[in-house]
Amino acid sequence: MIAAGLGDGLPFALTNNKKRAGGAALVQGRRCPFVGLIAMDYAALDVTDAAYLERGETVELIGKTITIDDFAGQAGLRGAEVLAHLGQRCHRRYRKL
Repeated sequence: MIAAGLGDGLPFALTNNKKRAGGAALVQGRRCPFVGLIAMDYAALDVTDAAYLERGETVELIGKTITIDDFAGQAGLRGAEVLAHLGQRCHRRYRKL
C-alpha cells in the first residue's frame, strides 16, 4: 500500500478494473500495477515482481522513469490536469532545466 490516494491527486482512472488495465508505479525499478480501488488516502500495488520490501520503501509515481505524460496517459488525462490536482502532501522536487 502507498500512502497516497484520491485526496493527493491520484486519478481514480488508475484503478485496475474490467474495462481498463489501470496504472502502475515504480518500486525498486520495477513497474507494479495498482490493484483494487484507489481510496482517499491510500492505493494498493501488486509488488509480486519486486524484491523484499521494507516499510517506508520509496515508490515513484512521477519521476525519471514515469514521466508526467506517461502517468497522465495511464489515466486518460493530460499532464497539466494531473499536476493541477496534486495535493500538498505530495513530495515535490524541482530542478532547473
